[in-house]
Amino acid sequence: MTASVPRAGDVHHAPIADAVRDGFVRRETSSRDARRAALQLTDEAGKFLHSAQTFQRQAFDALVGHWPAADRTRFAGYLERLATEVLDSPEDS
Repeated sequence: MTASVPRAGDVHHAPIADAVRDGFVRRETSSRDARRAALQLTDEAGKFLHSAQTFQRQAFDALVGHWPAADRTRFAGYLERLATEVLDSPEDS
């Protein structure tokens, strides 16, 4: 799994270094630009991500599985929108 990585100036390096140190990602030379690094999820991190996504789907189904499909889809879209807005908001807010 390859992660899309913003430019170096847009990234806080300490969390990336921590993720590399803890074995969640591997830092490799970018195939497009040797001056840049590409981050690859390790197999262990990929398994963890898959497990977390499975848990999220199961929790969502347990909470709203009885809703009509259109309502579940609409609600999931709202949750994605909220998550995106929270992640994209300035840290000072």
